[in-house]
Amino acid sequence: MKTLSLSALAATVAFGVACQKSPEQKSQELSDTRQQAAENVEQARREAAEKTAKVNNEADEKVAKEQAKVDQKASEVTASLDKARADVRKDVEEKLGKLDKRIVDLHTKIATAKNTKAPRQDLEESLRGLQSKSASVHKDVTAIDNANESTLDGVKTNIQAEISQIEQSLDELERKV
Repeated sequence: MKTLSLSALAATVAFGVACQKSPEQKSQELSDTRQQAAENVEQARREAAEKTAKVNNEADEKVAKEQAKVDQKASEVTASLDKARADVRKDVEEKLGKLDKRIVDLHTKIATAKNTKAPRQDLEESLRGLQSKSASVHKDVTAIDNANESTLDGVKTNIQAEISQIEQSLDELERKV
């Protein structure tokens, strides 16, 4: 039994010696472990960067789509406002054109009339006042271009009221010729 014990002891010692690592081997293992850890950290960083880039790209795409929708809506609103302004401008300019023609015709009528119901000088003075008001309305037309969707109706109403007032004054003046 002693031989067996000694043999077992010798085998254990031999196994222990074989299992013991030299300092160089331990150093190499430590170096390998550190390198593997560094590679794992770098891999994790790359994966995190890829995921972040993917999320950022998706977010940028969503923002771009929403911005395109906003831009489209703004374009539609601007086009609608531009059309409304053009319609108001056309209507006002037509009315002013007719008004100016009436003023010129009345001026000719006053100048060529042999007899008038009111003194000619008073009629001409009233007509000059109406020409001045008409010129003022022509200047007010620029307010149409500066109007936004909430002020355009008010600008239109004001200009039309001024035109209506001049038309009524012309009607009264024509009755005096």
